[in-house]
Amino acid sequence: MVSSWVVVVVMVMAMVTAGRPEDQADSLKQEHLIRDTLLQGYHKEALPQKPSVITITQFSIRDLEMHEGAHRLSLHAWLGFMWMDKRLSWKPEDYGGLRKLSFSSRQVWLPDLSVYNAGDAEATLISSKFRVTVKPSGEVLYVPSLDLHYSCVADLTYWPHDTHNCTLKIGSWVHDGNSIDIRVKEGTNVQMEVTKSSQGHMDTMEWEIIDSKIIAESKYYDCCSEPYVSMRAILVARREAPAYTWLIKTPAVCLILLTMVLFILPPRAGEKITFGGLCIILNLMFLVFAHGTVRNAPSHTPLLVQLVTLQLVLAVSSVLMSSVVIRAARAPYTSPPGPSLHRFSLTIAPAMGLSSYLKQASGQGRLGTGTPKSDEVELGSEAESLRCGEQGVVAGQWLLFGAVLDRVALAVYFGITIIVLIRFSCVL
Repeated sequence: MVSSWVVVVVMVMAMVTAGRPEDQADSLKQEHLIRDTLLQGYHKEALPQKPSVITITQFSIRDLEMHEGAHRLSLHAWLGFMWMDKRLSWKPEDYGGLRKLSFSSRQVWLPDLSVYNAGDAEATLISSKFRVTVKPSGEVLYVPSLDLHYSCVADLTYWPHDTHNCTLKIGSWVHDGNSIDIRVKEGTNVQMEVTKSSQGHMDTMEWEIIDSKIIAESKYYDCCSEPYVSMRAILVARREAPAYTWLIKTPAVCLILLTMVLFILPPRAGEKITFGGLCIILNLMFLVFAHGTVRNAPSHTPLLVQLVTLQLVLAVSSVLMSSVVIRAARAPYTSPPGPSLHRFSLTIAPAMGLSSYLKQASGQGRLGTGTPKSDEVELGSEAESLRCGEQGVVAGQWLLFGAVLDRVALAVYFGITIIVLIRFSCVL
């Protein structure tokens, strides 16, 4: 029982002794002393040693944004750098066992690393607003949070499923490889930092890195005999945005199918021209929308834009064909179509489901005789229908010819649509 109390008393005394203000004051005094000693006569503009080896230890991306119009990639990332500065080394036993110090970046030497292919005027990579960590051996660790903007030629061939291969190049702006050597720690690669929101859902980004590589390279220029060392971070980013299926791809397919309505309307319907004009306007609006993203595509026109442009040409062609059909079906001809045209109409009409037009062409399809009402009555123009009915067999034969042209154009357009959808299936 007595021994237990002794143990408790000893532990309490040890805890009190460890937290004495005198010990804390001594620790602060040791830190002040080592800082004054290390920085005395320290010149932050002088190289720690030659060559100074800068090792890339970390490359973590928190956010990524591709600016297709400007051909620029923006990264919010953490980069880790490590180098040796023997001027900042000390023996821990001489300073109360102190094994780590933190210095302001304005107090110590920093490598003059820059982004060679920067996308804006701010090319300097190393900033003095972040602190560095120093170990007794003189090892300096610097992990800044950076916003990197650099050039990347956008490949918009498969937009909006585009994939871009971008290279970030970092190196010293002044010193050659004999003064500053850049290396990459073994196993270091680009990592995506994915966090969870307070509701437990994953934060999502529009882009996904599907491949990456970090390499250090040495290059000789014609002007100089010494090597120049740089680091290249190669990123292959793919767009992952399901909303584009609803905002871009589905409307593009609907525009293709919408034009078919032109050939389904009755051959005498003047609304065919109005509806065709509306289809042309919708296609132009889609191209204007896509222009803001793909106008600066350097080498390839996006396949989806090619698809809509082709659809625009088909819509214009369909309106022209509908004009010919309306002209054939509504004009007050006094003579029937030529024998060859009429034989063609009589041959094709049954296969096209135009039996009612065959009756009108033979003089059996008159209003009030039990036959189906004419096209113009369906569209609300009964007076025109009566006048057409009075023209007799000649008007019926021209109407049959116009209806046959309409159905043939529909079959041709449908075949072209199937071929187009198969051709551009990779972006649909």
